[in-house]
Amino acid sequence: EDPSHWIELNTEDKWKVKADGNDLVYGSSEAATGDSHTWLHVFEQDVDYSAKLRVTEKGTFPIMGLTARVNADESYIKGGYDFTLKKWFIKVRLGGDFEEEVTYASAISEVNVNEWYDVRLKVVDKDIELYVGSSATPVVTADAGKKVMTGRVGVFTEQCNVDVNDVNLQLLSGQGRVNDGVLEYYTAPMGITSTLFQILDLPDGRLLMYQDGTQYISTDDDVTFTATS
Repeated sequence: EDPSHWIELNTEDKWKVKADGNDLVYGSSEAATGDSHTWLHVFEQDVDYSAKLRVTEKGTFPIMGLTARVNADESYIKGGYDFTLKKWFIKVRLGGDFEEEVTYASAISEVNVNEWYDVRLKVVDKDIELYVGSSATPVVTADAGKKVMTGRVGVFTEQCNVDVNDVNLQLLSGQGRVNDGVLEYYTAPMGITSTLFQILDLPDGRLLMYQDGTQYISTDDDVTFTATS
């Protein structure tokens, strides 16, 4: 996988490309005791999104899977596996003022550590389907309800580390494209909104950001920013 297509919070560095025999995989390495999310910089409503997933380490209550239509921490569609319940699921949440709606597969299934699983999340209008393996029948389906909007696609983990390979993404709405080399930087605490934000690319290579009257400057290729006023 090309790591430059993938994003995570600038305060985290849990996802890296690493060698796997003669292959390269993209995986989390510090998420076994917490949560993590990595995503592609693309906004699309309807997607057909698949990847090979392999859990390499489990915590107490591990959960992992794919995401779509992600707009915020509390606004998403998730298709994944709950190791405690031993069931695949689809989760839909419209936002912070809404409860998460969960649909579980009817049957129990086993997912083993260090084994690859083909997972496919298809989201078209209000129809959500999660496929596992080579089956043409979804293991679980759900209704998106009012969660019909553009958003990002990605991979999430809760209390487990996961490797990702063979990602295939079809943008069915024709709204976006996967962009490269984008850094997302949060100067305010998550959940705090900004009334004014500007960014300037200086001729000497430095980057200036202004947020609500505060100036931030970067001198290390936009990796970190320091408040100067």
